[in-house]
Amino acid sequence: MVEVKVEAVLFDLTNSMPVVLLKDGEGKKFLPIWIGPFEASAIEMELGGNKPPRPMTHDLMRDIIKELKGEVTQVLIRDLEKNTYLATITINLNGRVIEVDARPSDAIALALRTKAKVFAVEWILKDTSLLGEAGKEGDKEGEKEQFKKFLENLRPEDFEYKH
Repeated sequence: MVEVKVEAVLFDLTNSMPVVLLKDGEGKKFLPIWIGPFEASAIEMELGGNKPPRPMTHDLMRDIIKELKGEVTQVLIRDLEKNTYLATITINLNGRVIEVDARPSDAIALALRTKAKVFAVEWILKDTSLLGEAGKEGDKEGEKEQFKKFLENLRPEDFEYKH
């Protein structure tokens, strides 16, 4: 497993879909995951530190887990089937470890709210990620713009993986 961080939520203009961009710890690999608009909004709100006037679904999930004296310990992007990423949310509930199947977008939104770490299995990062430009000196803003343009031309089908 490789720990990843949420780098950004971008918008894929070719498919009119949001993309959550995960980055490995070294900043060398980026994993784009196409998500729905509601989940994108939930992730962006948490990244921006914005609090809604009423709890959103992921806030409710966090609050229920907390009330039950549970803790979200991690999220794992664990597999890719038919161009769809699969995730697991791991919850510690009074010493009992519970693994819950989830969409990556929901799992990431919950992880951000609970400060849980997000991981991806190594083969997913190796086989389906984009190589980044991190570590090179120069114009970081220019690199970001170039990377955004690159993402605009990607489609979910570009990441089809058969194993």
